[in-house]
Parts: sequence; structure tokens; C-alpha cells
Amino acid sequence: MPFGLYNFIEIMEILDILMVRRYFMRGILFSIILVLLLTFALTNTGYAYNAYDKLARGTLNFLVSPLELFQGISDSYKEYDPAVALPVGILKGSWNTMVRAGVGLYEIITFPFPIPVEYAPIIKEPRFFKD
Repeated sequence: MPFGLYNFIEIMEILDILMVRRYFMRGILFSIILVLLLTFALTNTGYAYNAYDKLARGTLNFLVSPLELFQGISDSYKEYDPAVALPVGILKGSWNTMVRAGVGLYEIITFPFPIPVEYAPIIKEPRFFKD
């Protein structure tokens, strides 16, 4: 086998090994991120008993806060006629969005500290899309 062809084959084998390692590491990283996201998503968001639950609750509150706008409009359509419901719902939903995002950000920042007492939730009804 000529010397140049042997080096080329050896270099190609090394590159194949490196590519496999790169994709393997990407798969590991993707799996770790997926597990962390599922952990945050499946954590009980009603009551926090430790700092990690508080962090998960704060993250979820911050991420779902824009949906409060649609919830406010939906709730106002149940109470008012359509001409009044849309502006009232937008105002109500905007306010609730800012409150939920603010509380979520506060809980994310203060998750290592047991404030309020024993990591109690600030929003008394943490459930979203209630009846």
C-alpha cells in the first residue's frame, strides 16, 4: 500500500472516531437537558418544601406568565358582553401576566433562602387554567 494512501485511511478513521464522539457527547448533553426540563415540568408546582421545588415553581411561573393574558380574556368573556370583555380581559390578563412573571422571577432569585416561611408559595392559587 502506498504511504500516502495509508495515511489518508488512518486520518479518515481518526475523523470517524471524533465524529462518533461528538455525536455521542451531543446525545449525552441533550439527555441531561431533557431530564432537567422534565424534572422541572413534573415537579409539584403547588407547594414548595425545599429550595429546588421553589426554583421549579418560580421557573414555571415565569415561563407560563404570558398565558395569563389569554386566561384574562377568557375569564372576562364569561362575565361581560363581548364589547366590554376584550378590553377588560386584556387589562386583567396583562396585570396577571406581570404579577405571575414578577413572582416567578422573585422565586428564581430567592430560591436558596427560606422566605417566605418554609418556601411557601406567594401566589395562593398556583394552578393555571382553573375552571
